[in-house]
Amino acid sequence: MLFEDGKLVYVGESGSISGRVMDMLNSRHHTVRRALGELRFKDVLGYKKATSSIKYPDHIEKMVEETMKGFKISVLPLPFGRKEFEEYIESKHKPELNRKGKRGGANA
Repeated sequence: MLFEDGKLVYVGESGSISGRVMDMLNSRHHTVRRALGELRFKDVLGYKKATSSIKYPDHIEKMVEETMKGFKISVLPLPFGRKEFEEYIESKHKPELNRKGKRGGANA
């Protein structure tokens, strides 16, 4: 879970925390960075949408990176039921950077 100023902004599950954190450092590898850039910086001059193959322009990447430095990470080890827990937390708190609801479905 990622928190900003005490507010939950993202929840996700992973079998590898270190792998997930490394992915979050690159806009091509993680949707949380792409969601953050789109939601918070799309009106900045020179904004171009990032994809899984194209990063944001350098000045947008820098803004995303600076914002993410303020995030706090909380990890809750669960031996089973990770996806169900993620879906429950997401449906209850509606974190702004989560882009999907239940697996495979778009947020309503």
